[in-house]
Amino acid sequence: MSAIPVGAPVPAVPRGAPLYPRAAFYYLLATVGAVAAFVPSYFSRLQENDAVRHAHGIVGFAWMLLLVTQAFLMRSRKVALHRRLGKAAYVLAPAFVISGLLIVRAMASGATGFEQHFGARLAWVDLLSVSTFGTCVYMAIRDRRQVQLHARWMTCTALLLLPPVFVRLEQALPFIHSFEQAMNVAFGLTELIIVLLLVGDFRQGQRRLPYRALLAVTAAQQVGFVMLDGVPGWAAFAYSLGHLG
Repeated sequence: MSAIPVGAPVPAVPRGAPLYPRAAFYYLLATVGAVAAFVPSYFSRLQENDAVRHAHGIVGFAWMLLLVTQAFLMRSRKVALHRRLGKAAYVLAPAFVISGLLIVRAMASGATGFEQHFGARLAWVDLLSVSTFGTCVYMAIRDRRQVQLHARWMTCTALLLLPPVFVRLEQALPFIHSFEQAMNVAFGLTELIIVLLLVGDFRQGQRRLPYRALLAVTAAQQVGFVMLDGVPGWAAFAYSLGHLG
């Protein structure tokens, strides 16, 4: 399919047809992948995790279930129910952001050997993730009457969760030899998925912000994770975050 020239009319989504008809399946696949990824570090060690991590995990799981359900409702053309259920975002999104920030604080505290080694760099990654998640939800709500933008902003909230899922799933692969390697592969896979979505938009003549912005954020996360290692100023800032209060 050839690209549509800039300025040409953008083909409309047929009335009643969902923008992403397979979105519910992909959201469900991401949810199942997340559960599998967090079995070793969370589900198999529930008693070792604190209330903040429990809250973050529960809210994150609820958010993914909301995405699955909302996509299914749109595919079933139950728009009124979709809108009513969407109000749950006003509770889930702030809870996810707040619990995420508390986890960033814990990660930056350097309480464990892993956190001492990677906490400052992961604080950068997680701060960008949490702030971008909140921004995407805000934009999705603002653009709720523009289905093309709304659907993409909501999809971005799911894509933000992919790097931590990928990095945990990769631990079982024989060719992954370090956490740094796993992180870079996870970012690369996420960036590839975003690029494929951008290509799909390009082929349909779409020039929209969400995926381009998310690709920039993901690249910034990866660059920061690599480049901030040993940077004294950032390490000091992360340490101060970890010891607030």
